[in-house]
Amino acid sequence: MSESVSSIDKNNFNSAVRYLCRADTIYVFGSGSNESLATYLCFRLNSFRKKTVLIPDTDNNIFEKLILLTPKDFLVVYAFYKPTPDIISLLDFVHRRQIPNLLITDTRVPPMVRNAHLVLYAKRGPFGVFLSTPSFPWRLQMPSSSGWPKNWGRRLWKPCASSMISELPTTTKRYLTWPG
Repeated sequence: MSESVSSIDKNNFNSAVRYLCRADTIYVFGSGSNESLATYLCFRLNSFRKKTVLIPDTDNNIFEKLILLTPKDFLVVYAFYKPTPDIISLLDFVHRRQIPNLLITDTRVPPMVRNAHLVLYAKRGPFGVFLSTPSFPWRLQMPSSSGWPKNWGRRLWKPCASSMISELPTTTKRYLTWPG
């Protein structure tokens, strides 16, 4: 795990957090097995009151959502495992429209990374071992998990999260015990 975390460019990580905090809307795409990662990121960002849009993994629907993006938005693309023509086309589209974007991947295939604004490359272990599974991408979204430098995620997310973190448990508790 520490080797995978140390393979991530810290400057790109910091830049990605800044973009996520400042974006008007965050669009997230992940096809196939990456879709669950995209859904989870939307869930997490919603807890910070960030407006997120999950881009569906179906041909025309991808571009119906993409035409809504502006340079004030931010696109996050998960591309673990094999690059697909959809991902390459999607990154080309946002590159041409100058939309800031982040590619989270375990590959450095030039057709895929050349149009990415920021790349978080996560080195994975060999096939069949622990880090060859989706566990590392999940941990990438959870900076408090093992392997991350102490307080790295909290320090970066604090300006974005403000009081929302403390408000969520109170609101949840109130409505879970709601009498009606």
